[in-house]
Amino acid sequence: GTAAAGAAKEEAGRAATQAVSNAARSVTPYAAQGIAQQSITAAAGQLTPLLSAQAAKPPVAPGKEIDDRYRALREYAGSGPGAPIDQTLKAIDALRQQFAKLASPLPGATSPGAAALSGDDPVVLLRAEASRAPQPVRRWLEAMITSGTAIRSGSTAEEVKKAFSAPGGPANLCQQALAGRYPFSPGAANDIPLDDFTKLLSPGGLLDGFFNTQLRPFVDTSGPVWRGQAVGGVPPPVTPTELAKFQQAAKIRDVFFASGATPAVRFDITPVSLDRGANQVTLDLGGTPVTYANGPPRATQITWPGPNGMSTVRLVFDPPSPGTTGVLQENGPWALFRLFDRGQLKQVGSADRYQLTFRIGDREAIFELRAGSVLNPFAGSMLRGFQCPNL
Repeated sequence: GTAAAGAAKEEAGRAATQAVSNAARSVTPYAAQGIAQQSITAAAGQLTPLLSAQAAKPPVAPGKEIDDRYRALREYAGSGPGAPIDQTLKAIDALRQQFAKLASPLPGATSPGAAALSGDDPVVLLRAEASRAPQPVRRWLEAMITSGTAIRSGSTAEEVKKAFSAPGGPANLCQQALAGRYPFSPGAANDIPLDDFTKLLSPGGLLDGFFNTQLRPFVDTSGPVWRGQAVGGVPPPVTPTELAKFQQAAKIRDVFFASGATPAVRFDITPVSLDRGANQVTLDLGGTPVTYANGPPRATQITWPGPNGMSTVRLVFDPPSPGTTGVLQENGPWALFRLFDRGQLKQVGSADRYQLTFRIGDREAIFELRAGSVLNPFAGSMLRGFQCPNL
């Protein structure tokens, strides 16, 4: 009975195991399918909005991202004449040509600064092109502008210096004509010839022409004192000290050449006083007498140098002071100025009125000068001490 009971239990165990195995085989696929379905459903819930958004966009053409990135460059380069890059290349070529000219400048050639203010400076043009160019072209052009400006700074100063000393430049005549000559050196025995004075200081003369060609863009002439200014990043190639000499040359030009290309100074002279010991005083200005004998004052209009050059002028007291000749006389192209230097000149009243006093011994005569300009040519500061610029 016991053996039979054990066999029955063993058989029941095998049957139960088989039943569990069969149940597992029949249940597991459905359970796995359910789990997978739940995962798919959850993922689909997350992806659906994204997939819907992508479905709303048109398909992206192959290479579009690259095309978009370089579109600005392609439009800049263009596909035919008139493309934006053409103007850039022209500006670069103009800069190249300017560098070639700087390497071997012609006498009297326009400086880079002068070109800048005329509107065709290649650096200015290239800077404008750089502002419109896409990257990386803009960066390349800006580097070119920086190096080009540095090169031109040194080249401009050297060019101006060479032009000043070149044949036909101001340096040679300026030194020879001014150094040790009256009226620039008051005590000098020799005068500057009027032809040299004209050639050097007239409108369009050597100094004026040089300033206009080489320096004017670098100088602010609007104030009472001229000041240097940079042009296109290039500093002025002239120091304040030398610039003051060009300004003084301009004042001389304006006073002595107000009427044109030949020097002329117009003024009225009126005798106003004569000491009691003299009966008469005569001022002979190149054949034009100004006589005074304590009568009513009368003005005489004088133009220097006049048609005869006014190469001899004299002052005569009648009678002379005891022990003197009573005569002052000067000769030469600047005789009038030399004679006036022997008197005492002082401003009275307005800027164009001066009083000129002559004394010889006990004799004294006083004249009034009325210049044709508030810039009195007889004032010592106008000509005395003027020197050539040193570049």
